[in-house]
Amino acid sequence: MIRLYIPLTIVNCITILIGFRKADVMLFLFPINYNLWFVPVLTALYILYYFVVSIDNKISKNGVFCKWSRLTAIIVCVAAYAVVYYVRYRNEFFVEPEVWFRAIYGFIAMLLGSIVYDIKDKIEKLRHGYPYIVSSVLFCAAFLGAKFFMNRFDILLKLQFITQVSGVGFAFFAIVSGVYFEKQISRFMKTLLGKATGLISKCSLEIYLVQFSVIYYLKFLVFPLNFVLICIVTVLCAFAVHFVSDKLSKTITKHI
Repeated sequence: MIRLYIPLTIVNCITILIGFRKADVMLFLFPINYNLWFVPVLTALYILYYFVVSIDNKISKNGVFCKWSRLTAIIVCVAAYAVVYYVRYRNEFFVEPEVWFRAIYGFIAMLLGSIVYDIKDKIEKLRHGYPYIVSSVLFCAAFLGAKFFMNRFDILLKLQFITQVSGVGFAFFAIVSGVYFEKQISRFMKTLLGKATGLISKCSLEIYLVQFSVIYYLKFLVFPLNFVLICIVTVLCAFAVHFVSDKLSKTITKHI
């Protein structure tokens, strides 16, 4: 919660000062009605995630590796997703559905990631890792393709679940690929390009938070100048917010 809400608070204060957003209590506490929904929802999912994983960890302490509570939670989430999708979304086009619907498949991805982490020793011993990279690329292509074609062909409306399924599939195979190629990735991260990549990845939350105001103020410039400036300014602002919030987070957690 500290890690998520400190940068959120900093960005909210700045965007209020520059006139991009109006001061609102919910903006700082639970901004579901803003495009900042990701932060409070992720915080809530982490709390739920903690209790689900804790059950497996308690069983595992007795000498038995367990992932049954996570698998059960995944099955429940899949069932909930199927029901909500069939009742609510199957006959209309959406790009970003309601927040809690997104939380369902987001939680599935979190649980799958924890299971991959628990069996990473077995993944590292696999003979080939490239099929997982190919799978992640294919799922990513399916996700982008669904986003591009869904609102252009009405017949595809009933297949919108492909978007979310592809997103979860991409997350799963990307994590597996990362585990398998961890040694190669570690060597890459020591290079100049790797350090730049690592810096951007550390600021991913802040990039998400600052992008909206940066895009709003710079999108009216001529393309591709606006695109280049948006990318550069977003990363620079995100790094500044990350630097400050990281210092604050370490100071606060040190005294807890």
